[in-house]
Amino acid sequence: MNPAVVESVLVSQADVYGAVCSPKPHDILGEVPIVKVVFEKGAQTNVERLRALCARDLEPHMVPREIIAVSDLP
Repeated sequence: MNPAVVESVLVSQADVYGAVCSPKPHDILGEVPIVKVVFEKGAQTNVERLRALCARDLEPHMVPREIIAVSDLP
């Protein structure tokens, strides 16, 4: 998994201010990607649309298992 690739797909969307992808341990796969995103104020998109975008544009092993909307990023 390359976090930068996942992040670039997400931040290519106008409604996404920022995104951070990180690995989460998984019993079978070793690790899976999870993402925290910050939406622009008044965003018209949502987590479900971002999940669909990732499924369309990323390899299956790079699709985040969780996308969490947050108010800011570290």
